[in-house]
Amino acid sequence: MTRALLLLLLALPATAGETAVRVLRGGEPMPDAGVKVLPPGAGVVFDPLDWKPDARTDAAGQAVVDVPDGGSLLVFASGFALVPVKPGGAVVDVRMKEERTFAGTVVGDRGQPLRDAAVTLRTTFRERATFRTRTDDKGRFLVYALWLDDYALAVEKPGHVRVAVEGLTEGGATHALARRASLSGTVRDRAGNPLGGAKLRTSWGTVTAGPDGAWRVDDTFPLADGEVALEPPRSGSVRVALAPGEVRTGVDVVALPPAAVRLRVLDQARRPLAGAVARETEGGDEAKSGDDGVVAVAVPPGESAVLVSAKDRIEETVAVPPLRPGETRDMGDLVLRPVPVVEVHVLMPDGPPPANVEDGPG
Repeated sequence: MTRALLLLLLALPATAGETAVRVLRGGEPMPDAGVKVLPPGAGVVFDPLDWKPDARTDAAGQAVVDVPDGGSLLVFASGFALVPVKPGGAVVDVRMKEERTFAGTVVGDRGQPLRDAAVTLRTTFRERATFRTRTDDKGRFLVYALWLDDYALAVEKPGHVRVAVEGLTEGGATHALARRASLSGTVRDRAGNPLGGAKLRTSWGTVTAGPDGAWRVDDTFPLADGEVALEPPRSGSVRVALAPGEVRTGVDVVALPPAAVRLRVLDQARRPLAGAVARETEGGDEAKSGDDGVVAVAVPPGESAVLVSAKDRIEETVAVPPLRPGETRDMGDLVLRPVPVVEVHVLMPDGPPPANVEDGPG
């Protein structure tokens, strides 16, 4: 990739009109430098592979462009500079500063160079600026920047997992892109029947099984030790190793029947409390107590906890000992105490109010 200069000419208050730009390097004119006009308020977006200047400097290093009021100029030559635009009609001498670039290499999951990967560099704190390029046949890239600043770098290629790096201050790194993978399977009960509508939490995100119990995670990242697990109150999980580019099928998850907890919810006088809400702390459906205060709530097998609440009552968490699939455990009585009420009384001194205090309405 040809080494080149990117230059941003910031706009000073000026009237619209022609501005002559003279590009110099070491006091010598630079011919064939590209000059592009940016409208007022536009951020910098630069891609050397899609560079379409509005004008180019001549043999004397000069170009004339029409800059709108509040506009700015972007100049591409060799090196970097940051120079204000003078009012219209003036000749702006652009004296190049040392260029700043971010170089790097992009490889695949086997270490092979990746050609034509898209590389984007964005400023983190300063003015809006985006710089783009693509890798060559050897996976190398060179991105041009303007300021001594922290940058965010993103590398993308179709069929691969996107890589993003924040707080970048220098280049030279090698970025590995893994091929995207996919996995799929079916949720079944212990008899082998498909279980439609079941929700699963996976290491690659949340997915819901279809009516036939089938589920699928597409276009995702590889992982040496992933998990696919049913959401509470159902339980059941399977460990999965997903290699780069692998299409994994037949990952079946067997749903174990939920266990259940029964409670009798009482008020502080030990009277049944109707309408109390109970649910497993990790999710699942809510259940309400009846007129007798009794509530039964589904929980996953193993250890769990149940949260019980009611209006104007202090909620309580009940620890549930390990339960077997399908087991129901009677946890006895639970008293929900009322939320304390704090009364505040404001005492006013006898006599008329102070001179700087006004009486309220009424």
